[in-house]
Amino acid sequence: MKIKYLLFLILPAFAFASSGGAEVETDFVERTINFLIFFGILYYLVADHVKNFFNGRIDGIANELDNIQMKLLKSRAKKTEAIKSVEDAKKLATEIVATAKDEAILLAKKVESDSVVEIENIGKAHQDRIEIEERKMVREVVGEIINDAFDDKSVSLDKDDFVNLVLKKAA
Repeated sequence: MKIKYLLFLILPAFAFASSGGAEVETDFVERTINFLIFFGILYYLVADHVKNFFNGRIDGIANELDNIQMKLLKSRAKKTEAIKSVEDAKKLATEIVATAKDEAILLAKKVESDSVVEIENIGKAHQDRIEIEERKMVREVVGEIINDAFDDKSVSLDKDDFVNLVLKKAA
């Protein structure tokens, strides 16, 4: 590779060296040697700094790429975690809806059974009330008949007959 640079520097000198017969004094060799010495000194003084600069730049870019890759991996992990939590939330929502439906069905059945029991209780209370009212009416009718019988002088009952009638009714 160094030979290419050296040929690149020397080649123009040979191209301009053919000057048709005029005697031109050139100090081409001296200038070339001076240039090579200058380039050597410059390379000696600057090469390490340039290498360090470019190596530092390469390391900086590599570190940046590593940081970006780490951030990318973290963001992918967070994305996966977020997707998983969304799926878990969907499952939980489905379970909650199913539980709510089951509870609604159970509550409806409970209300229905409580209503049936309440209707039966109201029916029994109504039947008891009817029986009480019938007994009350029978007592009133019997009381009226007895009062009419005692008030009426044409029907005569003695105490023994009356006691027998009451005992028959009571029995």
